[in-house]
Amino acid sequence: MVNYPLFPPQNEDVVGFARTWWHLRQSGAGNGVLFDSADPNGMKVTRASATAVNVAAGHYANKGIWKAYAGASPAIESIPAASAGYHRYDSICVKLSDNTIVRVAGTEAVPDDADDFLENFTPLPADLNSTDYIELSILCIDENGIRSTDNGTYSVGGVADVRPPFVAGLDDSTLKISADGKLEVQDLYPLRSTLTTRGDLYQMGSASIERLAKGAENTIVAAGADQWEAKTLATLLDTILTTRGDLLYRPDGTSARLAKGAANTILKMGASDPAWSTVSSLLDSVLGSTEGMVAKRGAAAWLGEVRTSYRYVLFLPQSFGYPATNPAELIEWVGTNTTRQEARFDD
Repeated sequence: MVNYPLFPPQNEDVVGFARTWWHLRQSGAGNGVLFDSADPNGMKVTRASATAVNVAAGHYANKGIWKAYAGASPAIESIPAASAGYHRYDSICVKLSDNTIVRVAGTEAVPDDADDFLENFTPLPADLNSTDYIELSILCIDENGIRSTDNGTYSVGGVADVRPPFVAGLDDSTLKISADGKLEVQDLYPLRSTLTTRGDLYQMGSASIERLAKGAENTIVAAGADQWEAKTLATLLDTILTTRGDLLYRPDGTSARLAKGAANTILKMGASDPAWSTVSSLLDSVLGSTEGMVAKRGAAAWLGEVRTSYRYVLFLPQSFGYPATNPAELIEWVGTNTTRQEARFDD
C-alpha cells in the first residue's frame, strides 16, 4: 500500500489535530490527493527559494472526479517575507472552483516556538474554512522568507507536507495481490493519462498495456500479426482480392475470393456458392443436347422443346388469278397512302 504522509502525527499540538478533522471533511466531500503507488510524491510541494515553491505533477479528486496536474516549477512565487521576529503560516492549496494552485496567507505573529512551528498555537495557519480548497502544504515563513532549514519532524525546508489522501471505492479491476501476498490498490489513472486523443484505445503490448492511437476516419480495428491495428476496409480487402475483377463472397466458414472469370462469362448461382459460366452452358442446362431444341417459356420456368416439323406448299402466281365468270364483287378501299380493291366472295 502507499505510505502517504500522516498529518498530524503523534505528539503534535491541538492545532494540527483540528486540521486533520478538516481534511476528513474534505475527503467526505470527495476531495483529496490521489496517491500513485509508483510515485507517492504526486502534488507534493517543495521549497524552490525563499520566495517560491514547486508543486510536483500528480492527480487529485475534485468532488470525486479525477483531475490531472502537470506540475510547475515554480508553481507559486513572489511570496513575501514576514516582519522581523514574526512567523506567518501560509497554505498552498488546489482551488477546486477553478482547478488552480493558490496561496492562502496566514496572519503573522510572534511564534510560541521558533524552531518547531507545528507545535505552535501562535500564529495560527491560514483559515481556509471552505471545501473549495485541498491543502497541500503549510509554509513556515519568517523575516527571511520561506525557511530553508527543517522544522521539527514533519517539515522539510520550511514546508510541512499535509496532502490529504482521497480513498475512493474499490472494485476487482483496481486490486491485485503483490509478490509478498499483500492486497494492493492499482492506480489506473496513469494508464488513463496515456489516452491523449479522443478515440484512443488500450491493448496489451509486448510487456504492458499500451495506447492504440485512433485511426483515420472510416478506418476499422483489425487484428495484425500479434496486436490490433487501425486499417481501412480497402487495405483489408486487398489481402483477399488480389486480381482486377475478383469478387468477395461468403462460402462455408469465412469470406473468400472468387477469382475473376474468363472473358464473356457471366456469374451464376449454384446450389450454395456463385460461379462463373458461359451463356451456352446456361442454355444447355435448359435445352439439353438434342439438335433443334428451342427455348419455351413454361408456367414457372424456361423449358426446352423440340421444334415442330412443317410441310411446305408452293402456290404459283396464277393460282391467285381473278375468275372471268361469276367473279366476286370488288370493293375499293381508299387509304391515306394507298388504294386497294378487296374481293368479297360468297360464303
